[in-house]
Amino acid sequence: MAIKLNDYIASPIVEGISIVLSGTGGARLNVYDGVQPSTAGGTSGASNLLVQFSGLTWVATSYGSCALTNSITGTAGTGGTVSWARLSDVGETYIFDGNCGTAATCDFIINVGNLGKNQRVVLYSASIVLPLGWNGAG
Repeated sequence: MAIKLNDYIASPIVEGISIVLSGTGGARLNVYDGVQPSTAGGTSGASNLLVQFSGLTWVATSYGSCALTNSITGTAGTGGTVSWARLSDVGETYIFDGNCGTAATCDFIINVGNLGKNQRVVLYSASIVLPLGWNGAG
């Protein structure tokens, strides 16, 4: 049986995560090629850092999730095929890893999946959603 939380519990948890990540100067999202580590914060191994987005902040939490305040533009430092991304505070203490690409089903959504060096990249979505079986029942 999956755990199900109502908004009174789910939203404050997500709000707390967004506050911790935003901290001073906002959060950071590093986008990589290669294989995503099996654990959040695990070594990036042979993956190459393709682009970094800084200053991420989120809107108010609602129903256990919160979305980026606005899209953010970055420039690819190197070329490659986008695979995964790591979301962290600026000190890289608190970390979330997830898949990254152009599909709506990705954890982190950007405008292009195959990057060329110095290419402009737009981060559209980096929503924080409580990863439990919450179903909206109050």
